Amino acid sequence: MNNPTPENSQGLMAQSANGSIHYCACCAKISVSYKNIMLPLSLNGLDSWYTLLENKYLSLSLETQSNCAVRVRVSGIFVSFHPEELDEILELIRMARLEIQRFKLEKLFQLNLSLSPAHETQSYEH
Repeated sequence: MNNPTPENSQGLMAQSANGSIHYCACCAKISVSYKNIMLPLSLNGLDSWYTLLENKYLSLSLETQSNCAVRVRVSGIFVSFHPEELDEILELIRMARLEIQRFKLEKLFQLNLSLSPAHETQSYEH
């Protein structure tokens, strides 16, 4: 996993056989690439798209025709996915969301370390 740095502004967040999700620190956008589709999304946009796809996936699993394609509108275009493609995209987004949370926790931990006194030691004597 490559976290974005000033030298490497493109951070790989998730990857599968047919797609990947990157974060660009320059524009603060997430790039979702899957087969021949590439979508720039914000963090909120990624969450919204995940919720939409997950709802479509769940309703598809309840239908009797499990081989039909799912049509979804995103960023002003309609895209169509087969159930196995939808499953792969959802897994990609899950991995990326997990990476986002890990990154936020690391930042919080670094902030906490920078705020604590450098040479303070605590004694736990009873």
